[in-house]
Amino acid sequence: MSHKNYKDLEPDELVEIIGPSKDEGKETNTIIGQVHGCTKLNIRKEPSKAAEIVAVVDRDDYLAIDFEQSNDEWYAVCTVAGISGYCMAEFVAV
Repeated sequence: MSHKNYKDLEPDELVEIIGPSKDEGKETNTIIGQVHGCTKLNIRKEPSKAAEIVAVVDRDDYLAIDFEQSNDEWYAVCTVAGISGYCMAEFVAV
């Protein structure tokens, strides 16, 4: 039996994930997005172009997006490797 992680999923297999947030009793809205429009995308420590780069992901990689911590320009994301940070929203298809 083979195991698929979400990096191996096709776009039509993506599902919305609802999970607990930091605040007890609340739920956070997290969905999976796919990197597009660039060959490499920087994941930064804070939502700023001047912030430290904590990871770099490739085009077509999948990211978990926490919309409660995101804004119109920056998505709060988690990579397949479990690295959390922020990336420019324009480069992630939801």
